Amino acid sequence: MRDYIQTAAVFGICLARKSGLTGKLWVFNTDLGQVRVSARDSILSQAEQIRSGGGTDHTQVVRHLIEEHRKLDNLIYITDEQQNTGMPLIDYVDEYRRKVNANLKLFIVDVGPYRSVLTPNDKNTWYVYGWSDQALSFISMAARGFGSMVEQIAKGEES
Repeated sequence: MRDYIQTAAVFGICLARKSGLTGKLWVFNTDLGQVRVSARDSILSQAEQIRSGGGTDHTQVVRHLIEEHRKLDNLIYITDEQQNTGMPLIDYVDEYRRKVNANLKLFIVDVGPYRSVLTPNDKNTWYVYGWSDQALSFISMAARGFGSMVEQIAKGEES
């Protein structure tokens, strides 16, 4: 379990730094907390500071976003997908899309071996199993939309 937390922490910190620290990094169990990510401190030393305990309630972040009426275009979950308390995540994602942003794109990066799913098949939800530097590239392309990527490939074929 601790390995999954550390893996998720490293990935989250890398993601936050790659985005120029413009996003927010939240950690959750039965409570929600925000992690301040530094561009100066090492990724591993920051990841070591992230601790978790208690049950896992994936709805913590989305419920907070609904309460704050905070509009996001992209939400990235880094998880082993083992929820053991709270309601199903998709219930709150659907509510968020109804109340705040119908076009929210949800990315779930699964760092565990379970291969379960938090959400049913949904056109605005992507799963990444495992992670690498390519996972960040995929999320970036999917967030921008694949239309531009298809256009670039078509232009290359015309040359």
